[in-house]
Amino acid sequence: MKPRLGGLAAGFILIASVHQAFGAGMVIPDPLLLKSARSGDALGARVRFREIAAQRLDGRSWKWLEAQIMEHPEWGEDLHSITLNKAAPAVAGLETSPVEALLDQADAALLAKQPEQAAQKYKAVLASPTASAELGRSTLPYVRLALARALYASKRFDESLQEARRIPPAFSRYRHVLFLRMWSAFRAGRVEAALGEIAAQRSAFFGEHLEPESYLLLTYLLKRLCRSDELKAVFDQIDQMSADLKSGKLDYKTWARMEVGTANYLAMVESLDPTGLDSRRLEARKRERQWLTQLLKGSFDRKRQQWLEELPRVQAYSRLATTPGMDSGLKPIEKITSRERLLSQGYEIWPADDSEHWLDEMGQQRYLGDTMCGQK
Repeated sequence: MKPRLGGLAAGFILIASVHQAFGAGMVIPDPLLLKSARSGDALGARVRFREIAAQRLDGRSWKWLEAQIMEHPEWGEDLHSITLNKAAPAVAGLETSPVEALLDQADAALLAKQPEQAAQKYKAVLASPTASAELGRSTLPYVRLALARALYASKRFDESLQEARRIPPAFSRYRHVLFLRMWSAFRAGRVEAALGEIAAQRSAFFGEHLEPESYLLLTYLLKRLCRSDELKAVFDQIDQMSADLKSGKLDYKTWARMEVGTANYLAMVESLDPTGLDSRRLEARKRERQWLTQLLKGSFDRKRQQWLEELPRVQAYSRLATTPGMDSGLKPIEKITSRERLLSQGYEIWPADDSEHWLDEMGQQRYLGDTMCGQK
């Protein structure tokens, strides 16, 4: 078998890095790594992981390490690249479980542009009673995201939306999940759901800015609803985002908080050191903070340049008349008949504002407005 995340073939790119580590001796399970994990010291756990991974390990040790990072995404997604790249020779002789073999087949089908076949196999993986034990509980959201992507590619948009909605908010790529849900809802003709997913992306939790593509879809939908006042507000938001990028107000820290995974990196950079650490350990943490800071700044610089190029085009496209026929697949906004009906389904209605959001509230919004077309 090979070390893997499951569903990684579905368009994910991991960032590999090389660090010079120190420390000798390999103990499985490693007490220092477990101590950092128990105390919630993500930076310390990350540093220790690198120290262990720099040594020559057997397959059993790599499997144990892989299990640790699967259970602790707050240590950083890029750690998966170490097990993917370095562990292969050590685990090559280990037997592949049936679930892992099925997941390999699903990934291969998706890469071969056979989304229907891939979706069937991803569903079989998730339905397996041993999937959590064999793959690790934290792997399953990656598999479900791969399934949602396969369903979207198969033009089964309603199913894609429902699967993506089952991915927990703590998932490191959750804002990306909301993005997929937005497009799935739109392609399914669900205007109120698509607008709700956009609202979740732009919230007090993730920040006030959207991806340019989300702005583009938002302006299109508001045009179809003839919501001119809201549309003007969105144009102002796009102008403000451009100004913030140019002035530096939208910096790498603001950008990092726009996604769960990058927010985890920033949290490690800004974390305090535990008391009682020796100078060698403090120096290792300092080096790791510097590396993480450079990772975030470099990633943001590339994203900033991309946004500065895309936002003017979004403005231009958004101000054009809507293309005839593009709305033919949109369904009327679903009306909520009564508050009692929602309460009976376990929901509650709250006005959306920018005061506060919790991560587990993300993705629960829906649009309650209606078309203004033909109204004075």
